[in-house]
Amino acid sequence: MRPFPIILALGDVNDEIYGITGAFVRYVNDIAGRGLAKSVLPHDFLDLYALDNYYWQVWNGGHCQFIANSDAMLGANLDHALRGSEMLAMPELAQLLMECRGWCDANPEERDSLAGWDVRPKALDLLDDRFFAEDLMELDDAGHSAFVASRSDAVRAWIEMTTTRTSSRSRNKYCLTAGAWLIGYPGTQILSREEAMTATETVILAYSQPSWRPDRIARHLAARLKRMSW
Repeated sequence: MRPFPIILALGDVNDEIYGITGAFVRYVNDIAGRGLAKSVLPHDFLDLYALDNYYWQVWNGGHCQFIANSDAMLGANLDHALRGSEMLAMPELAQLLMECRGWCDANPEERDSLAGWDVRPKALDLLDDRFFAEDLMELDDAGHSAFVASRSDAVRAWIEMTTTRTSSRSRNKYCLTAGAWLIGYPGTQILSREEAMTATETVILAYSQPSWRPDRIARHLAARLKRMSW
């Protein structure tokens, strides 16, 4: 069976090292926001989506912000993000997520009072400190060289392209690992922006039709993209 497609625009993928995960999140938001049930999506998609949300929520405002913004979805977000960290083989993030969940379960009143910035439990500040620790955030020279050397030609080309203009976050562990997963996912299609818009429309249409088999979806998409090339 063909994998569920991920449609990404070339400009987003090659812009910055973190651009590819942002493009993936926008793609999931797009297809889900236009009527495609999330139950149709592979579990891996939801896990990476939740992990990306966790990562950047903590990056911007710490674990307090992640917990407060998750609200009623906190349990599901934690479960998905934990599976996402395991899928990417990032045990440091998995450990932080498990401890975050443990604190939330043990402190329900404090957890529910995090809507503002007045309450910042010391335990969550300590999780933030570990999140931003240099050995968790960035690969050193040897680690970066080993990471690049162990990846496919496509991933190495992506890393080179995204770091040509800027080195911003070029050694960030999460950005590199998540990006490499997306590049290596067999259903990923990196297209021009116009082609990506057309392909996304096709995905929404096709997966909204229960009778459409994956081979028919692939043929329909290929035909539409071929017509665009004339």
